[in-house]
Amino acid sequence: GLLLVFRDARALAAEQDYVEMLQRLQIGARVLSGAEVGAREPALRSGVAGAIEHTGDAMLRPERLIAGLAARVQALGGVIESGARIEGFDTGDARIATVRTTRGSFRATQVLLALGAWSPLLARRLGLHIPVQPGKGYSMTWDAQPGAPRTPLVLKERSVCVTAWEDGFRLGSTMEFSGWSEGLNPVRLAALRRAAG
Repeated sequence: GLLLVFRDARALAAEQDYVEMLQRLQIGARVLSGAEVGAREPALRSGVAGAIEHTGDAMLRPERLIAGLAARVQALGGVIESGARIEGFDTGDARIATVRTTRGSFRATQVLLALGAWSPLLARRLGLHIPVQPGKGYSMTWDAQPGAPRTPLVLKERSVCVTAWEDGFRLGSTMEFSGWSEGLNPVRLAALRRAAG
């Protein structure tokens, strides 16, 4: 499950319609008191008014998901060419016949463009439109330590997400839509550190 944690009782009360709508849709949601939240997640400081628990929510480790997908693709005979720059395509009969890369040319019956935010740039060369916009999420990750959060949380007033797993936890906050820039904005990192405090 996931807890949406509120310090402001009025903000929590304002979400009652949301909780009732989820319940009508048979989506597991319930309101917890501040005491219940504190018992469930002792890493939170005092002063929590309550939380909305999303009982059916789950989480995953993205790096493990991608590693599992890559292993499955390879087990099915697929080839993954990491670190190769695509220079172009040879097409015919409305299909890609060959992918030309810095590591040579590859023929395939199927091609998957799995370049994340860069996929639309490459797809344009093929006359395709992929409605993906690059976004950069800011997060900080720590190894497990005594008193660390153990429950997935959203700290509503601070707009911070907490993802906890057995060997560590991650705090995430804002998304930045700044094109394909790979640089990090120190102002956003400082804001995340302050919000996590």
